[in-house]
Amino acid sequence: MTPNTNDIYYVGIGSNVRRAYDKSKRNIHWKRRYNKYGLKVDIISENISLDAAREMEKFLIASIGVENLCNITLGGEGAFGLKHSDETKKKLKSMLISYSIGRVHDKETREKISRTRKERGIQISEITRQRQKEACRESSMRVRELTTGIECYMWETPEIFNASYRTVNGNSNHERPIANGKSKGLNFIRI
Repeated sequence: MTPNTNDIYYVGIGSNVRRAYDKSKRNIHWKRRYNKYGLKVDIISENISLDAAREMEKFLIASIGVENLCNITLGGEGAFGLKHSDETKKKLKSMLISYSIGRVHDKETREKISRTRKERGIQISEITRQRQKEACRESSMRVRELTTGIECYMWETPEIFNASYRTVNGNSNHERPIANGKSKGLNFIRI
């Protein structure tokens, strides 16, 4: 609901009150309205069955008119309460890892990320660094540094070559040595 005019711009259901205030996993239309007008939440009903909530959602969307809302469906659909199986979770994780590995941002993007993190005072915690190492160990990717011929696991490269995992991972996708920084001249390939 728009705070200053009380115009309703979204109708939805959720498993708890926090979902109403959550800005993640929203469609682009919702995000634009939120950025322009803000958010006022009006919870109409609580502690009702999922079927009753779906019917109420359909009724309200039909009453207000989907053309006046940010909803992209007529309501009652969605994967509410969906629980992924362990097999599906493993598949999603491997897809995410394979998408992330080898992905290299250009210099301008890296500078923008760095600047934003500094402005917000965000630093990578030691816990996050440990999780990154563990994820790297799980993938068990091996690399060879071409100038020395040394082979090792990707997660061992910071200790052996004083080169970050990210640098080595990005370099292993190319056939040319690292161009700058403390790892300049090193050249890795995946084996």
